Amino acid sequence: MKKSYEYLISFFLIAIALSCSSEPGVFKIYGTIGVDDDTKVYRVIADQNNQPIKIDSSIVKSYKFEMGGKSKYPNISFIQIEGFNFNIPFIVEEGNIKIETKDFVDAIESIRYDIQIAAQNGNNNLINDLQQDYKNVQDQIYSYELEFLKTNYDSYLSAILLDRFISAKVLTIPDAKEEFQNFSERIRFSEIGNKLNDLFESPNQPLDIGYIVPDFNAPSPDGVIINLKKELGKVTLLEFWASWCAPCRRENPNLVKIYNRHKDEGFNIIGVSLDKNKNQWTQAIADDYLTWKHVSNLKFWQDPIAKLYNITAIPASFILDQDGKILAKNLRGSQLASKISKLVDIR
Repeated sequence: MKKSYEYLISFFLIAIALSCSSEPGVFKIYGTIGVDDDTKVYRVIADQNNQPIKIDSSIVKSYKFEMGGKSKYPNISFIQIEGFNFNIPFIVEEGNIKIETKDFVDAIESIRYDIQIAAQNGNNNLINDLQQDYKNVQDQIYSYELEFLKTNYDSYLSAILLDRFISAKVLTIPDAKEEFQNFSERIRFSEIGNKLNDLFESPNQPLDIGYIVPDFNAPSPDGVIINLKKELGKVTLLEFWASWCAPCRRENPNLVKIYNRHKDEGFNIIGVSLDKNKNQWTQAIADDYLTWKHVSNLKFWQDPIAKLYNITAIPASFILDQDGKILAKNLRGSQLASKISKLVDIR
């Protein structure tokens, strides 16, 4: 339990270029951090194999430290704090750079210590409470970082933050792309800006929350061609399944209950089967009382819809709004029932 906390820490340093240097390429780092005196702080870079190399260090005195050096171009370095198992990225560029924290180091260290004690005592209830405390601190960190990003669109650090928000799923790709479009031209066409733009423009993006799903046409058991977008309700569950899939069949009674409870409130289900035998497919529909719309190309894993949606295992599902935007993915049992109930109530 303790180890998981050590590696889940989000970074929370904000680095701001305060002024230009009189000597080209020279930078000076002025840091304020809530750790004990004599704690070592390192500046770290990644080598060609993405392994950390310590290239400078400083000793904390009265919560402050300083470092300096030269850098011809802006580049990414990392701050590493003695006793903490994470590296914190920031931008090194010409001038004076201020690095500060919000009082999060002490809070995280305190929670980490309390979890260690609770684990030693076998106090699982306390560990659960501390997990929530940790999440609250992490939410504060994300909020602070997002506020910085939204008020510093001409900062390299904002681009790094945006990249981290995508990785941590703090922002969806569509929301991140919207923020990216606010960046200055200098940042959009920087090295990290080009990396982000390549991500946004990639044709092979995973279908994640916030995306609009691709449309499709496919035959029903009666041979009628069904169009996804025309069948979308207020809330729609797009369910990938098959008659031969035991976990799918076990989940079907739960889907029937949810559908019957909410079908008059704008909830719909569209089943996409990966069957290859029509009789087995239609018999499973009848046996499991699946009264919603169904489609299948009867091509097993080669089904074009499954390929379009990158389905590699079933059951798989997407909860969509009326425009086809993904609201949630792969929920089952009580979690699915609760999510659908909330969505139909607020939409």
